[in-house]
Amino acid sequence: SRALLTSPGSTKFYRSAGATARMRQHLQVEAGASLEWFPQENIIFRGARLNTTTRIDLVDDACFIGWEINCLGRPCSDETFEQGQLYSRLALYRDQQPLLFECQRVTDPTALHAATGLRGYPMQALFIATPCEAQHLEIARALLADGNADFPIAATLVDGVLIVRALGEQSEALQQQLIPIWQALRPHMLNRAAIRPRIWFT
Repeated sequence: SRALLTSPGSTKFYRSAGATARMRQHLQVEAGASLEWFPQENIIFRGARLNTTTRIDLVDDACFIGWEINCLGRPCSDETFEQGQLYSRLALYRDQQPLLFECQRVTDPTALHAATGLRGYPMQALFIATPCEAQHLEIARALLADGNADFPIAATLVDGVLIVRALGEQSEALQQQLIPIWQALRPHMLNRAAIRPRIWFT
């Protein structure tokens, strides 16, 4: 089977009176199948408390391309994430063997500006594709070099997983960098042309 999953709009987590919101996502892709996972961004309002976990289990030669985008606060309203907590974890496995653990923990404002944190940017994006080889990394890096992004973004390849990480201020700008990578990789990985889902234009 082949599936492309997306969403019509962002997921919002509002200010909490004390309780922690929890979101658990478990994606499993069987041998010979592919999953493209492109939900719109998570917007975590100031004062929200969120614990989110995404686990992706791949079997044998299963193919996965997807992203996860988190926005802390509401940059368009000049609302910063000065209050609240976020713990975000993404785990990628193939045949029960770990390929990638990606964790983000924000418990106080210092994490928003630290060099090992968000460096003052309210948004972070993670794009992953697997199985990939050196040629796929070259494609991604060539597109990033031509994209003229004015925010930090970089691609690497580890254990057959193409990883693109970015920091930014607008989801549209982040997606404008990531979508061309998906469009270029899809014919190579899935032998299918990449056409943007119509729901992205609504």
